[in-house]
Amino acid sequence: MFAIVDIETTGGNPTAAGITEICVVVTDGKKVLQVFESLIQPGYPIPRGIVSLTGISEAMLKDAPVFAGIAAELHHLLHDKIFVAHNVNFDFGFIQSAFAKLDMDFHPAKLCTVKLSRKAFPGKRSYSLGEICSSVGISIQNRHRAGGDAFATSELFNLCYEKLGSAQVIKMAHATKRKVVLPPALTEEDISRLPDSPGVYFFKNQQGKILYTGKANNIQKRVRQHFDVKRGKTALQLEKIDRIDFETCGNELVSLLTEAVAIHEHWPEWNVSGKHVGNKYAIYQYPTQSGMLRLQTEKHRKGNTSGIPFPRFKDAKQTLGKLIVQHKICPVLARAEGLCHTPGCYCGSENPERTTLHNQRVEEAVHQFQHQKNQMLITGPGRVINEKSLILVENGAVVGWGFSLGMKENTAIDSIIKHKPDIPETRAIISGFFRQHQPGDSGMYQIKNMHNH
Repeated sequence: MFAIVDIETTGGNPTAAGITEICVVVTDGKKVLQVFESLIQPGYPIPRGIVSLTGISEAMLKDAPVFAGIAAELHHLLHDKIFVAHNVNFDFGFIQSAFAKLDMDFHPAKLCTVKLSRKAFPGKRSYSLGEICSSVGISIQNRHRAGGDAFATSELFNLCYEKLGSAQVIKMAHATKRKVVLPPALTEEDISRLPDSPGVYFFKNQQGKILYTGKANNIQKRVRQHFDVKRGKTALQLEKIDRIDFETCGNELVSLLTEAVAIHEHWPEWNVSGKHVGNKYAIYQYPTQSGMLRLQTEKHRKGNTSGIPFPRFKDAKQTLGKLIVQHKICPVLARAEGLCHTPGCYCGSENPERTTLHNQRVEEAVHQFQHQKNQMLITGPGRVINEKSLILVENGAVVGWGFSLGMKENTAIDSIIKHKPDIPETRAIISGFFRQHQPGDSGMYQIKNMHNH
């Protein structure tokens, strides 16, 4: 199965730009089987040139989801298909980067229709999407929009598939299973017994000591990747692994929290990135002498709970940029005195109207994180059908979590959850979760403010 993908973005570099629109057309090489299309809030301003090219403006994206809001559905759609695009590395790079920011593994086979059309239709003057489509009789409707370009690319792909045959197309996509080398103490049967559901896995030595723990949306698939010839464990490391244990968690959030506590309690020698990942930075709001509120990213002040915490400076900086865009805060006034000179911006208004409007928007931006100070209950998918996971959070700290089948309204939460240690790592994880999810959002997780019930 092939997923034909096209995206629109705010720029050319996934580290400094965001996705504004995506369209996925699933095909078997002959006909369209499924379509996914969505506008996306990029978290970055859209340059005027991009608006002119695509017609996508910030006003159009006001009610669009952020990437995290569609990530689960998109990952499910793409992960087991061959990823196809025109100049595939551009689209693939943005999407892989967006998944990586959510700690979601994404490594499907990929195929470029530029290379494919060169093979199927040699000698053409140009292989840009517009030129090659025109030369083979494909009309592009709604050019430079994800839907229009994706449907045109899917027609081009189907023509190439018909001309070259499935065997050659598959070969060009390198859609072969990666070679793996298992630890001497393990067999293929040991790996096949691992579940394909979300959870945490543990590499253990002969004495039962945990060497490494990791989380995964698909435990078996992630474990296999550790033994990949090209990017797997060294021979010495493989010899140390005697068995693999696991704990199913139902969803990614519980998996992340379980992994963090396991690293904290067992301190596995191979876990490096999971150690000391607490909130080291924060966005702080403070008033100036003129009464104008400012937003500033700096090192987390110990004991100060007024800021919006982050584990990395990059995360804090990116979120500050998103808040400024989402709440239409003047980017200059947010950080310093001055005017941005953007036509129509409120910074050109006279005081006190300018200060009032500016402060209102800053306070609204910061307010969306204030629910972290309350007692919150997060429910999500469980380990089996009809089961729910429950995570209790109080004042930004994870109290604990558990699972329930058919929980009733009067069920005592404390009878379900298992209390966990309050550690910086779980605080950082839950803070990141609340930056992506709000009470009242629909989706995989539901958030309830316990003080209101």
